[in-house]
Amino acid sequence: MDPASAMDPRYQDTFADLHQDIISGLRAELQANNPMAQAYATAGELLREYMAAHNNALPRYPLSS
Repeated sequence: MDPASAMDPRYQDTFADLHQDIISGLRAELQANNPMAQAYATAGELLREYMAAHNNALPRYPLSS
């Protein structure tokens, strides 16, 4: 989870005791050493860029048979 998501008010009851600096440190450590965390971060960045360019719309992919 990225630090901004952890501090989202919707999750306040779940993450009320977490501290931003601890979350940021854990995230940085995982991304530096874990290929899955690196791939997830890249996908998240791409999604945020897409949504920013398209009025917060999620990407739609056509299904083909």
